[in-house]
Amino acid sequence: MSTFPYNGTYQVGVGFAPYMLRHLEVLLGEEHAPMMKVDQLGLLKFTQEASPIVSMNNGMNLQQIQVPFKQRWTALDTQTTPSCDYANNQQYQEVSVGITNFRQIPIALQDQTVQQYELEASETVALGLPPTQAMNEVMKEIYAAAAGLLAGVNQDLWSLFVANLGTNPNQGNSSNVSINIEKDITLLPLNDGITQIQADAQNNNVTGKLNVIGSGFAQQFFLQQPFKEPQFNGLDTAAQSNSMPFYNDPYATTALGSNQIVVVEENAIQRVDFMQFTGTYAGQRPGRSIFATLKLPIQMNGSVHDVDFDMQLIYSDCATTYTSPYAQIGGYSTVTIQRGWNIILSKYFGLFTVPANAYRTYDNQYGNRGTFRYTLSNNS
Repeated sequence: MSTFPYNGTYQVGVGFAPYMLRHLEVLLGEEHAPMMKVDQLGLLKFTQEASPIVSMNNGMNLQQIQVPFKQRWTALDTQTTPSCDYANNQQYQEVSVGITNFRQIPIALQDQTVQQYELEASETVALGLPPTQAMNEVMKEIYAAAAGLLAGVNQDLWSLFVANLGTNPNQGNSSNVSINIEKDITLLPLNDGITQIQADAQNNNVTGKLNVIGSGFAQQFFLQQPFKEPQFNGLDTAAQSNSMPFYNDPYATTALGSNQIVVVEENAIQRVDFMQFTGTYAGQRPGRSIFATLKLPIQMNGSVHDVDFDMQLIYSDCATTYTSPYAQIGGYSTVTIQRGWNIILSKYFGLFTVPANAYRTYDNQYGNRGTFRYTLSNNS
């Protein structure tokens, strides 16, 4: 029964206030509610499973990390006759990984909205570190906003990734190899699809499992594998591809091109997160803001992973006018919010990739960065 006076008509969010905001979650289940869905974020999921490197704010604003490495020796660095006149002197080299990529999403939540839609508006939950008290509805908004934020992070990771892809020494140092998944199952080309990828990996000294990130034909191929049986030519592609996890990412078409994939050696790329609001930089600050970090369980391509976020909570006790982010694409230029919360969820991040000079220029593996790009076709 409505808790608001009846005035002859019931308006959405007023007369039926107690349940209108939550009815989709109740009818569909929270994981099926549109506001809670997360896009297929294959690249982000891969970097999350590799356990991101987390850099904490130490007050020096050094938003980068230095990774030392040495190049391997080759046969050309050896001698065929005894001598004491030669020496190989190798120093450590360093690669700098920037952590300056940034995404944020601001979410306004008015007290009036909470009072209308949330039956337990007065109940609070503890958020983040240090523990920050906020209403249940704030937590729901944060979860919903995280999906949009991570979609942006995923796009930026693709830009960093594509700019630092390696070449394929086993294919004449090609930066993009064309391979075909044979349509005629009675044939067995020795350079067909997955076989070629595995041969390249072996000849490029890849260690650990191979991981495939992309979309298009690759997505369709890997979707078929659980239902496959050996083909007439004797090849069992399900067994062959079983050791190669596939990470579906529709944005790969934009970042790479149609039906392209990247095959990644284990640990060849790793995300680096810079957390601003840690230690003495967290908590209640002079003014209206509370700063904290959040670890949110986010569903990515069917599995749940804990992702770290920075969060700023601003409480306005009077109407406040803000610039609308939607204005960037021709929407409203400003938005006025009545008394309530403005929640800013954000993330600084970067991407570590194997250095371009990981191998010497005369090494047969020069150009190999543990990432190999392919264009797939599906012809007879």
